[in-house]
Amino acid sequence: EERTISGCKEPRSEADPIHKMTLRMRSDKTMNNENILDYVIRGEQLPENMRALAVGTGTAGGFFLSEPAKAMGLTFQNIGLRGKCRVEKTEQNATTIQMASFMESNWSTNGPFGISIAPTAENATISESDLSAHCISFEVQSLAGLISASRKFYDATVNAGKVIAEAFNTNLSWKLDQQIISGSGIAQFTGLKNCPSAINVNRTTANDVVLADILNMKKSAMPYSNPATNYTWICSPGAFSKILDLEDSGGTNIFIAPAANSPVGKLLGHEIYVSDHCSAVGTRADLILADMSLYQIVEFGNPRLEVSTDAYFTSDKVGVKLVYFADGRSLMRSKITTTAGDFSHIVILQ
Repeated sequence: EERTISGCKEPRSEADPIHKMTLRMRSDKTMNNENILDYVIRGEQLPENMRALAVGTGTAGGFFLSEPAKAMGLTFQNIGLRGKCRVEKTEQNATTIQMASFMESNWSTNGPFGISIAPTAENATISESDLSAHCISFEVQSLAGLISASRKFYDATVNAGKVIAEAFNTNLSWKLDQQIISGSGIAQFTGLKNCPSAINVNRTTANDVVLADILNMKKSAMPYSNPATNYTWICSPGAFSKILDLEDSGGTNIFIAPAANSPVGKLLGHEIYVSDHCSAVGTRADLILADMSLYQIVEFGNPRLEVSTDAYFTSDKVGVKLVYFADGRSLMRSKITTTAGDFSHIVILQ
């Protein structure tokens, strides 16, 4: 008879496929670098350390991992632009969440956070600031991918689970960067290019990126970001090739090559990332300067991973599906106006 281990049923034999199992990986455990897909896809019994982490009940048509990053070795959450952003998690069943943003568009009136603090006479009414006007809504969006392959592929491929994990990892990281940079805001993230708070800086020379452009962008960056080191340059490959040739008045290249322990170089003290999601050189958003700590990502629960052979029974295939629920946008509703001029945490070369 089947035995119950941590709430899940153990297969009768090691050869039985696992079609109906829910696996939830506890956050305080590690997988010892083993990939759970290598066992499940081939229908093998899970080793003891993995069975001990299973705490859910069965679902039809495959299994579910509440933390696929641990089960499959996914690292997309720690690389790319997501690692620079402010990230909050909600419950899995949430669909909308509001977050307070105190940033005012006109700092010259009530300061950066819109709370009217002023000299007040004794017994006089204190000026009220309504925080409800400062909320920004985040709505659940989904990034999803589905792959399938023959059973022969899985049986013949060395470390098939690792291959799948790396494929999902690379593509999801790439797609998250695309959403953060250029999401339209319609059923997807509102990317840096399309945030209402962004400031456009006019290009000095058509179809080029010159030193004056970079200095003008730096001048428009919000000086009160905390900390200032959160600023990051993001550019297209074409713009990067222009930047590599730029020199200051003393003939010194303004681009600083990566240090031995860093994957990226620096421009005017800030890291610079090259992305194919930026526009072609000479067009708007081929170069962006942004304080990513003011770009908010809300993740609605954990990514969902499902594996199924049932849906592909007649063709002897296995399907693997990953769905990531999130939304992202700037925490500033608009650029800010001060007595010294306009500033933003997103500056785009026009």
